[in-house]
Amino acid sequence: MKSDNSYKEGLKFTSIFGGVQFFQSFIYIVKSKIVAVLLGPDGIGIIGLLNSLIQLILTICNVGITQTAVRNLSLADSSGDKQAFNKAASVFFRLIRLTAVIGMLLCLLLSPLWSYLTFGNFNYTIAFLVLSCSVLMNQMSNGNNVLMQSTRKMKMLAKSAIYGSIVSLVISVPLYFFWHNDGIVPAIAITSIAVFLISRYYARKIKYEKVPVTNKVAIKEGRNIIRLGFFVTLQGFFSMLTTYLICIFVNHIGSTFDVGIYRSGFMIVDTAVSMVFAAISSEYYPRLSACSRDVNAFNNAINQQMHISLVFLGPILALFTMFSELVVFIFLSPKFLLASTMMQIAMFGAFLRGPALCLGYTFLAKGDTKAFWLNEFTSKLFELIVTLLCYYKWGINGLGLAYFITYIEYLLQSAIICKYRYNYSFDTKLLYLLIPQMLIGIAIFIIVRTLNGVYMYSVGSILCIVSIALVYKALRKKLLTSKPHNSSPDNP
Repeated sequence: MKSDNSYKEGLKFTSIFGGVQFFQSFIYIVKSKIVAVLLGPDGIGIIGLLNSLIQLILTICNVGITQTAVRNLSLADSSGDKQAFNKAASVFFRLIRLTAVIGMLLCLLLSPLWSYLTFGNFNYTIAFLVLSCSVLMNQMSNGNNVLMQSTRKMKMLAKSAIYGSIVSLVISVPLYFFWHNDGIVPAIAITSIAVFLISRYYARKIKYEKVPVTNKVAIKEGRNIIRLGFFVTLQGFFSMLTTYLICIFVNHIGSTFDVGIYRSGFMIVDTAVSMVFAAISSEYYPRLSACSRDVNAFNNAINQQMHISLVFLGPILALFTMFSELVVFIFLSPKFLLASTMMQIAMFGAFLRGPALCLGYTFLAKGDTKAFWLNEFTSKLFELIVTLLCYYKWGINGLGLAYFITYIEYLLQSAIICKYRYNYSFDTKLLYLLIPQMLIGIAIFIIVRTLNGVYMYSVGSILCIVSIALVYKALRKKLLTSKPHNSSPDNP
């Protein structure tokens, strides 16, 4: 019955976070359009540079603890031992405050250096002095979000994210309208404070008894969090380095136009599937961490989330493959139509990325730094080699093919490591959902290239309907077969 409920909860919260992600994407698009009109390319460039530096400082001072602490807090919360949870939460927030202050000082004391490195002059020194408070507030907000995530207060987390997006829009637009570029720094600073207050409002509803902890004790008690967090940060660095090297190679062999096509196309692909991945990191990860010591529950949680991912990603694959050109027209411009085929091929990789990430999070849930590092490093190295070879051989479309191949390798590699290290058992029934959806996607891909006009849209639309129907059938069967005979309504 617990397994039944966990599937329903996973499906429910994937839907919730899918809606939240869609709403945030909509707000982001609206805000981007307004900013483009009010500030122009120069203003957008300044915002991008300032935010990039803030995120870099946060990454350095955070050391990945906001990701790895989810495991410790989830385990403590699920154990029912209030004292263990009180201590874990107290240690975590001590670490959050410590890293937040370090980040703020890093931004504050080195503000002339950041200004010179970022803009080539010292004109933005005062801006970085002001934005040091944003580093502090953002890290504190991250801590509040982790508390809600690890205790599985997903509705609170969703509300916090939605209100944060709205506040960001409401604060920024008037400042940009009246002050133009001079309103950028105040907008970033005030928004970070407002977002912190919102997250704090919801986090305060989670009651726990604070345990006095010094910085020395927090570092000692949290050494496992910090160690695993270091590897997470290092993985993020290699991920950014891989993307950077790919862009350099594409620019060298091709042109800056090819780089623009590559980056813009993958931005849309990531946005299309972000709803599923947001749910995996927000709801699935703490749930998996909570049952990481029970082999059967651990296996069930992985396979259930894989099923949920495929349920959502199947129709997205079909619809995106069918209407990719229309998506380019809406979100980019006709100049980017060359990205259409690359995006369609990459979407097959995004389809496999869902179940692959379900396996990828097992290493974090287990706190297995060795396996995590091995899995991520080898997959990134594989991605770099395959991407360079595919682009050299097939150009822009080769970038999409490389993405597809990368996640075939990542899925298989993760499954093999999980099987031998954690006794993971893959549910072969997932293939009844994965293979038909993949075949439908391939059929639509071929139809788009062989038929025109009414024939293309007629046949393609029928296949899209079939994809949705298969998902509905699989979902209905899963829910009906898992429904207990005598149970009370779910109250997650």
